[in-house]
Amino acid sequence: MTVNFLWPALIIDVMSTVEFSKEIIEVLGYTAILSFAYYFVIGTCAWFYWKIRKSPKHLQGILTFATTITNTGFIGIPLIGIALGEEAVLIAAIAEVVNDLVVFTVGIMVMRSGQPGKKGIDMNAVLSPGFLSVILGILIFAFQIPLPDFLGQTLGYMSDAVTPIAMFLLGAQLAEINFKEVLSNKKILEVMGLRLLVVPAIVTIILLFLFPDQVLANKVIIMMAAMPTAACLAIFSRTYQLDYKFATTCTMSTTLGLLATLPIWLIVLNVLF
Repeated sequence: MTVNFLWPALIIDVMSTVEFSKEIIEVLGYTAILSFAYYFVIGTCAWFYWKIRKSPKHLQGILTFATTITNTGFIGIPLIGIALGEEAVLIAAIAEVVNDLVVFTVGIMVMRSGQPGKKGIDMNAVLSPGFLSVILGILIFAFQIPLPDFLGQTLGYMSDAVTPIAMFLLGAQLAEINFKEVLSNKKILEVMGLRLLVVPAIVTIILLFLFPDQVLANKVIIMMAAMPTAACLAIFSRTYQLDYKFATTCTMSTTLGLLATLPIWLIVLNVLF
């Protein structure tokens, strides 16, 4: 429900209330370009990193995906809305468009790299409610299409429900974690360190020195980079008959680790930007 109804409602609600301006367009363009650059650079580095680490072939794709792709929609956008405000949600939605394009094309092909048979793009997955809601929201924003009052109020009520429900579901996920299994698996601990600390640190350093003026967009991109592994990793692993248990543990353990690392990154953002 959160992914298919409430999160799309949040996106459309925010995009329908933001006024069109040259400054906003520049920020959104900057965000889109940086998001593509993030996935290319971090994804490539992650792939070669796990190759050098001589990871089992059947885990290579999962490890690359877990290190690169973050939970931007279910966890990232609600948290960004709380920490940075509505305008930041609009910026995050643009990053989410790029995220979905990468996840459902290159992401799936990378995960299935160790699997025999067809490794093409899953177009049914690309056309998800979340992705389509972002496209619809962009059209509403670009053409400044007014929504009827009753629809605007309904979307507002639904978007207000995103954060509490997301936090409830996050707690339910954390309750399923086998702490002994996480602490005894060095690969899982390595993924946690890379996903929650190393990758966002690299992103922070690059943005701080190369693009220091784009303060809000930089904060959004860094927070996106600091999120745990995307939940779809476990779903894809089961769908394509990969190591579902390992993929689920990657997702759950990084989600647990976020409780410790998120306050750190919020402090870093406030100090540096």
